[in-house]
Amino acid sequence: MIGIIISFLFYSGIDINLLLLLSFLLPLPAVFNFTLYEIGFINNNNFYRIITGLLLGISIGWAILNLLTNKIEYAFFSLLWIMILEIIVTIILHRAKVLEKFFAQYENGLFEE
Repeated sequence: MIGIIISFLFYSGIDINLLLLLSFLLPLPAVFNFTLYEIGFINNNNFYRIITGLLLGISIGWAILNLLTNKIEYAFFSLLWIMILEIIVTIILHRAKVLEKFFAQYENGLFEE
């Protein structure tokens, strides 16, 4: 949420082409950090999660602002990129046999009384 708020502050001062490039690059640290941690390649801590979450939030905020300012094509490509990254992460976690853990947590939390 803080990343989205930060994105609102810096939206107007950035060239739209640079904004689109940053919207594609900023989610990557969060994706790498999450994926590598869940697979067990790296250790994670709150500092890394905060920084990568801020970067991801900024890119999501810019996509929202593109929608609100009628730059639909930029918003579409930014959000499409985030969805593609989510699908890639899902495939990687499935192949690493750790995705089932998330399903089990969801099912246990959903059906507990």
